[in-house]
Amino acid sequence: MKTRIILVSALLALSSVQASAQTNKLSSVAIDGLGVATVTERVGVVGNQVGAVGNSLSGIAYVAGNVPVTGGPASNSFWALSVSGASGASIIPSSSTAFMSYGSLVFPTQVNAYADISAKLGVLSPAGSYSGLAFSADDLGFGGAFQFYMIDHRGGTDYFAQITPGTGTSSNIRDLKPMSWPGGVAATPSDTGLSGYFAIAYGSTVVSPYPANSIYYLRTDASNHTQFGTVIPALTSGSQDRIDLNTAVGAFGATGYSTLIWMTDAVAGNPANQFYYLRQDTAAGGSGNTILGRLNPDLVPGVRTISDIANLGGVFNTLTYAPDATGNTPAWGSTQFFATGALAAGAQSVSFAAIADRAIATGSFPVSPSASSGLAITLTVDPSSTGAASITGPIGVVFMVTPTAPGIIKLKATQAGGGGFLTNFLAQSFNATGVATLVFTTQPTSHSAATNTTTTFTAAASGTSTISFQWRKNGASIVGNASALTATLSLTNVQAADGASYDVVATNASGSITSNSATLTILPPAPAITNSPLTASGTVGTAFSFQITASNSPTSFSAAGLPGGLTINTATGLISGTPTAAATSSVTLGATSASGTGNATLTLTVAAAAVRPVITNNPLTAGGTVGNAFSFQITASNTPTSFSAAGLPAGLTVNTAN
Repeated sequence: MKTRIILVSALLALSSVQASAQTNKLSSVAIDGLGVATVTERVGVVGNQVGAVGNSLSGIAYVAGNVPVTGGPASNSFWALSVSGASGASIIPSSSTAFMSYGSLVFPTQVNAYADISAKLGVLSPAGSYSGLAFSADDLGFGGAFQFYMIDHRGGTDYFAQITPGTGTSSNIRDLKPMSWPGGVAATPSDTGLSGYFAIAYGSTVVSPYPANSIYYLRTDASNHTQFGTVIPALTSGSQDRIDLNTAVGAFGATGYSTLIWMTDAVAGNPANQFYYLRQDTAAGGSGNTILGRLNPDLVPGVRTISDIANLGGVFNTLTYAPDATGNTPAWGSTQFFATGALAAGAQSVSFAAIADRAIATGSFPVSPSASSGLAITLTVDPSSTGAASITGPIGVVFMVTPTAPGIIKLKATQAGGGGFLTNFLAQSFNATGVATLVFTTQPTSHSAATNTTTTFTAAASGTSTISFQWRKNGASIVGNASALTATLSLTNVQAADGASYDVVATNASGSITSNSATLTILPPAPAITNSPLTASGTVGTAFSFQITASNSPTSFSAAGLPGGLTINTATGLISGTPTAAATSSVTLGATSASGTGNATLTLTVAAAAVRPVITNNPLTAGGTVGNAFSFQITASNTPTSFSAAGLPAGLTVNTAN
């Protein structure tokens, strides 16, 4: 059976890479056909403490077949480069005495730990700084098959280096030639070569438009741009930069690349013979966003080179791919990426499928970004875009994107992280081609208005060049209004006959578009209070009622400022109750319908309750003589209004008034 291999390299030259205390857990990254990534931590320990102080991984490779190392795993294992130094200061040691060890992430025999088998392979010599790890089951012309390759950073030059696995301490580690040097072994080359190389991958088949059995690399050039290039290993030809990743379509000047792997098979809906990378995106601040993406090497005009796939939700530094089933029971599954690093606390991966380039004339299209948390996503157009688009939604999880101006449009899906982690995001880009189109950003909306009032319709559109607006009533032009971005239509003193539909036609250099139709519904007049007179009186302690009457069919009533003890039935307009205090109140009455509210003021006087008079004559005795005149004055408190006297002798009467 043909041995399947996966190639990997890792960045050591970027200053942002973490120090030796970094976490190096092995995590699987499964991606479905919609581009949704699921990151699952599998095995590993913080700092990769495997017997040497401060080890940190600088390369990882999955090997399906057996590597001839006594005591090593038989097959289906992950192999790694680790770097250590007494000071444990950095991945690229500044001390000349620092060294790199070569070891294996033994799996599946030791699921929960890294196995340091440096005793079998020995440390790399000469001492230096190494990065990138690529395995080849094919013979590249350097001593046979089953060889590992890496980059040796030594003396200001980056060398293409080889590890031939062996038993005991007999592994052969040698520099083959400078990465940039055209041929020969790297003993005393006449050309010392270049530095800045940090990642390599091996492609066994033809990777269009490049030949088979090539080494691919990433390097940082003198302009601090990341270059993707090729080396034919055994021939006397130097390296050749092929793609500037800072300016490639879809890249938006992104830097921070760390790893490069080549895939011969189609993965997650992506075509075969593609490269995949990790990069740190610091757009949200800090370095907590590791992006997994795809590099298309075909260089087809108009086709994007760089496509980010998923924000993994943490800091990861190496990447490989396992087509075979891995893991103990239960198995981790097959056809998955594997990365070393760690998820941030509370972080979620954000992903959505790459977007194909499209012409503006094709109109709107759906985009469905997702987060592994299942929480809501916000989709926006990144300000770095050179084109323009409008976004509506989401409806469910689907946003509708409408390109409106040509250029590269970068869509950014964002979901706030947790546990102090940075905001999670992922950006996808596409190239919008064609002429900028008009798009209504505000559509006219329907109105209801009473007669003899004013109503206003508003519209807004976006697009290049001056926009003119032509309003129409029932399809016939009624008013023209040229404006840069907005248009309004004001209708005054509308009458019942004006119930109609209105729309607006927007025009610029690219053509004309017609808005949605809006209707104007004419309402009857607002109610009017008809009570006359608007006065009422009551007495403390005595039941009281007052019925509001109004025209034009009110649907509800109100009364503000009622004295204590009185309430209103808002449905019928009846004010009732028993007053509790004497006062004169101004009560605002209201009668309301869909057309408005009619108001009036009721003057309501509440008098104090009456108190019975008390006879105050003392003594209550009187005398008289028959035939002689007689009088007696009744006196009483509490202001009596009339008097009476029952049982008077003959000849006597009472004046009831006094």
